[in-house]
Amino acid sequence: MIFPFIKYQGTGNDFILFESSKILEDFLTQAKIKELCDRHLGIGSDGLILLCKNAQYDFEMKFYNPDGKLTSLCGNGSRCAVHYAIERGIVKSKTVNFLASDGAHSAELIGPNIIRIKMKNVEKFNKGKRYFIFDTGSPHYILFTRSEINTYKLINTAKKIRFSEKFKAKGINVNIARIRKKGIEIRTYERGVEDETLSCGTGVVAVALASYLYSGSGDNVTVFTKGGELKVKFLFDEEKKFHEIFLEGAVVKIFEGKVEF
Repeated sequence: MIFPFIKYQGTGNDFILFESSKILEDFLTQAKIKELCDRHLGIGSDGLILLCKNAQYDFEMKFYNPDGKLTSLCGNGSRCAVHYAIERGIVKSKTVNFLASDGAHSAELIGPNIIRIKMKNVEKFNKGKRYFIFDTGSPHYILFTRSEINTYKLINTAKKIRFSEKFKAKGINVNIARIRKKGIEIRTYERGVEDETLSCGTGVVAVALASYLYSGSGDNVTVFTKGGELKVKFLFDEEKKFHEIFLEGAVVKIFEGKVEF
């Protein structure tokens, strides 16, 4: 059978997007998803998105890592899914309510190809001597550096953390960040991809929140990834901790295609 798909990217974080059906989901085994995401043997992507019907929401988003496993929230993938739903008329307005692995989210088209999503509140986080751990829909380990971020040996450091006894079972994403006057620079190693990606939406949010605690960088920041820039806004108080958290940035439809199973 033949199934249409769209390739999207949000600040270089790229995805294969399908509208789900019972027949399609029967074909999309873990092995098949892994094959589709393979950059040499398949379409190639940082993950696969299924846009599913849901009676209570505009849609439900299921996200699979390149290892073929259903996983936690993808911030950039969510922004791409929202854009697709609006452009294809699945949603008739510029505001969207959708369901993801961590619960309900709202989102909005605020400019040409600019999508802003509301993230879940973050009330708990861990702070170590040299690191922070935040769960912004996906778990993130954050290290700060004053050195040039592009020469930092991220892969070596990240693998030691991600595959340590503490994290190897469920995995954790690892971020290195540098605070500059213009904003925050970030690089991210993603579990499931098991490599550095050009951008990670939940990682960008986690770094923005950690930076607020680490250096008082502010509650409205620009974060620079290898694939482009994203904006994060939030509120913080001792009672509610981090709330009213928004992730904002551009998405791009790369191409449309069909696959035959």
